Amino acid sequence: LSPWLLSLVGRILSCLPGIFLFLLATLLSAYLFSTREERLRSYLRKQLPEQWRDRLRTGGKRLKLTLKNYLKAELKLCSLTFGLLAVGLFFIRDFSFTAIPIALAIAIVDALPVFGSGTVLIPWAVYALMRGEQALAIGLGALYGVVVLLRSALEPRLIGRQLGLSPLVTLGALY
Repeated sequence: LSPWLLSLVGRILSCLPGIFLFLLATLLSAYLFSTREERLRSYLRKQLPEQWRDRLRTGGKRLKLTLKNYLKAELKLCSLTFGLLAVGLFFIRDFSFTAIPIALAIAIVDALPVFGSGTVLIPWAVYALMRGEQALAIGLGALYGVVVLLRSALEPRLIGRQLGLSPLVTLGALY
């Protein structure tokens, strides 16, 4: 174990200069861009034809509004997931003090792209099953099923309504 641990520490330490350099360059470029933002915008505006400027302005406004509405829909879905998980965890087992923080953590993971509530609930159910806690494993599996079904049913409707699209079109875009 010792040689492996020392080797791991050595590899981590050898990566630190590159990480530090990357962070430094990122911070420096962010600072320089932010201090000269208006100059850069003005230069870019001068390079574009007038028609393009109007289109870009309109497109930017639409993009901001669409992103805002999409985030509203996602926030509603996360709130629903959080509430469902909190109630479900409270009834599955006596998680009276920990149901809310656990539900919040799972809802945050659920909000991340690619990940979902199954990222936490499925391994937790498998672990409970391996420990011989069949009731907990079944409860977590059922809770996962309910969350997935409700989210799958409501996601196209909520996002479609917020973006002004048909739920069928939204469902196709989501999948």
